[in-house]
Amino acid sequence: MGVPLEAGMSEAKVVPLFPLNLVLFPGMDLPLHIFEPRYRMMVDRCLVERQPLAINLIRTGPEVGGEAEPFPTGTLAVIEDVARLPDSRMHIRVSGRERVRVVDLVEGEPYAQAHVEPVPEPISPVPAAELARVRELFGNYAEILVSLANIPCLTELPDDPAAISYAIAAILQTDLFTKQTLLEIPSARERLEHETRLLETEVTRLGSFRELLSGRGYCFYRGRRLSLN
Repeated sequence: MGVPLEAGMSEAKVVPLFPLNLVLFPGMDLPLHIFEPRYRMMVDRCLVERQPLAINLIRTGPEVGGEAEPFPTGTLAVIEDVARLPDSRMHIRVSGRERVRVVDLVEGEPYAQAHVEPVPEPISPVPAAELARVRELFGNYAEILVSLANIPCLTELPDDPAAISYAIAAILQTDLFTKQTLLEIPSARERLEHETRLLETEVTRLGSFRELLSGRGYCFYRGRRLSLN
């Protein structure tokens, strides 16, 4: 069940605000399990009124129950699919559309709402050599992740530099604050430069882990136990 949207927001508008312990990037899909009554109400309203919601990483506070304080910059998303369960819980799939910034919070509903404004993606041409370098690094990184940890990765990156930068940011196995930093970087070129440095570090690190695996059969990478077995 898709919710059609115009190409993008041109001014601040009020949307439901969904603080989560994750970072959603434009162009990326995200499956979610909706069980809290206030968020079931939020999803139903989005479907009826055909409106998007903003997904922002939690800065402080709990994800379930209570009030969470989100980072100001998040991603506007639309609900693409809904599967309703007999006990009123839902499985939904949302699709990230564009970056937005919270201007102020709006009261009046059991769930959070906010005035949000679009965060433009400035046009920043990326030299072909830089794109080739980040594609090469990502290819190496993805191959190692699949072979060592069975982590699924894209086999091909998109053509647009901004889309490339968001796809890499979504797949990078790093902490949430680094992902939030990537979301907030103004332009695709700056984001890709940052990701190139991250990928260089990670490819080197994973290469070292490969050596450990060949020596003793297992090692740990970002909380995952990598094993040859």
